[in-house]
Amino acid sequence: MRLFIYFSHYNINMKYFISFTKSEFEALRLFDDFENIDDLAKILKKSKSQAYRILQKLNKKNILDKGKLANLPYLKKLVLLIRKNKKLVDLFSDSGLPILLQLLSSKKVSKVASILDLGEQTVYKTIFGARQIGLVITDGKKYMVNEENWFEGKELLSSLFEQEMSFDKRVPNNSIIYYKSESEIVFSTDEEVNASKTAFSAFDKGKVKFFPVTNYYVLPIQRLSVQKIYEHSVEVIKKDWDYRLLIILGIFVLRNGIRSDLISKNLFKVFAGVNVKGYPSTNDLNEKAKEYGIV
Repeated sequence: MRLFIYFSHYNINMKYFISFTKSEFEALRLFDDFENIDDLAKILKKSKSQAYRILQKLNKKNILDKGKLANLPYLKKLVLLIRKNKKLVDLFSDSGLPILLQLLSSKKVSKVASILDLGEQTVYKTIFGARQIGLVITDGKKYMVNEENWFEGKELLSSLFEQEMSFDKRVPNNSIIYYKSESEIVFSTDEEVNASKTAFSAFDKGKVKFFPVTNYYVLPIQRLSVQKIYEHSVEVIKKDWDYRLLIILGIFVLRNGIRSDLISKNLFKVFAGVNVKGYPSTNDLNEKAKEYGIV
C-alpha cells in the first residue's frame, strides 16, 4: 500500500488558470449532500459566513449555474474523480491542478515554474505527491502524467486543457488561444485590440511581408525580437498545422537564419531537398523563396 504524502501549496492563487482551494474542492465533492448554507457549514466545519464565501467564490469562477454545478465537461470529470478518491483534494488544491495540467506533456520543473510564475519548490512538492500515487512519472529530467495508470486523470486534465485554451479574461471572447502562461498569452482575433502584434502578423520585423487572414497578438504589450516572433509562430503552427502557414514560416526561417528547434531545422532540411513527412515540398518552398528573392 502506497502512502500519500501531502505538501501544502501555501494558498497560492492563480490569476489565469483554473484553480480551487481545498475548501472549494470539498464543497464541490460534497455538492449534492447539502441543501443550504447551514448544511454546507456543518459538513466543512466552517462558520456560516465562511461557507457562504466559498459558494460566492465558486459562483464567481462560473462553476455554479442557478444553484447547480455548471455543465462543463472538465468539471464533471473533476467532481467524479475527487468523489472517488478524496485524497486528490489535497493534491489538486491551490496550484496543484494547474501544475499537473502542465504535465500533460513532458516538462522540466523549471519550465512549469516559469509558465505558472511559481517557485520550483512548489512545483516539486506537487510532483512528489503525484508520484507517490503513480499519477506522475519521470521522463529523463522531465516529468509527465502517467496515462497508463491514471487514464481518468489524463482524461480530466485533457478536458481541463480544452477549457483553459477556450477562454481567458485577458483576451476578447471568441479569440483563439495558442499559448498561455501567468505572464503571457498568444492569441488571434479578427478584432483590432490593444496588444502587440506577433507571429505571422509581425513577420515584417523579420523582413518578410505577409498578410494573414486574422490578427495574431501577444499580451502584455512588449518589444519582440525576431526569435520571439518565430516562437509565437510555432505555437500557432502546433495548434493549426496549416500548409500555407508552414510555407511562409519556412521563408521567415530562411530569411533570418533561425535553427533553434526541430521545426526550423526540418524546414532547412526541406530547402536542402530532403522530404520531411508533414512538411511542404521542396519545390513549393523554393518557389515561394524565389518570390521573396531569397534564392
